[in-house]
Parts: sequence; structure tokens; C-alpha cells
Amino acid sequence: MRDLSSTGCDSAALWNDSRAWFITKWDGRCAGAGFLDTELLFAVESTQSRCLCVQLFGKAVVGWERQAICNLALASPSPDALITDMLQLCPALVSAGAAFPRSATPNLDKAATQISAIKHCIEAFGALLNDREFQNHSTVEGCNAALDRWRVKYNQAGTGI
Repeated sequence: MRDLSSTGCDSAALWNDSRAWFITKWDGRCAGAGFLDTELLFAVESTQSRCLCVQLFGKAVVGWERQAICNLALASPSPDALITDMLQLCPALVSAGAAFPRSATPNLDKAATQISAIKHCIEAFGALLNDREFQNHSTVEGCNAALDRWRVKYNQAGTGI
């Protein structure tokens, strides 16, 4: 097992009644070939399968992950835990979680994407990425607007989970 002491993340997430946010990021090319210099932040409130964020950010902006996570906590009640499946995101989770009004525990859980609420949201997002109309976006602003419309519709539709 990899030593996680330098990341600040615990290696096992607690999946119970506490509010937890699952946060990951993907290369921006998943949203289209024109988004080479971007990364996509994806955040889900794991107990409710509520999509908190799906947005492109410029790779060149240092520390964008921490700032984006802190901004989420301004818009929603902060969680008890921050969970990721990416070791590279652990420092951002540690820093952001400590900055919340009520600190959140960072966790690394490679199997988090198999939790039904998270898996459902990822699968629904995958369908959007394969949509021809969505693939026509050529600017980051236009793509982010479409991503946010999808996020709002996803949350309004509920999940049945």
C-alpha cells in the first residue's frame, strides 16, 4: 500500500450518514478535443447523488482545485468529509477542508466511484459527453454553461437512489 502520510488523506473513507462530497478531476479533453489546456472538476454529494460541480478550469492556474472546492463550500453547507479517487487531489482536499467553516476530513478511496449515488451521476454525465449537441461547444464559457445546465437538470430530476 502506498504511504499516504505526506498527502494528509486517510486511506479509508467512512461511508455512513455523514455528509460527504466525492471530488475528482478529469482531463478537459473529455468535454471535447478543443479543451486541451483545461481540467474538469466533478463533485457529487455522495449521500444524495446531488451534482455539486461539473466545470472546466484552466490548467495554468495554480491551485485552482483548492479554490474551486472552497467556492463550493460557500454555495452549499460544507461536508463532514471530502473523498477523492485521485491521489493528486489529496493536497487540495486537505487545504480546502481545513479552510471550511467546519473542517472536513479528506479521504482517498479508489473504489468511491462504485458507490451507487456517485456511479449513477458519473454514468449520467457520460451520456452528456456522448451527446452530439453537447460536443458542438467550442469555447470554455459555452461548454461550462452547458455543463451547468446539465447539472441543474440532473439535480432537479432526482435520481431514484
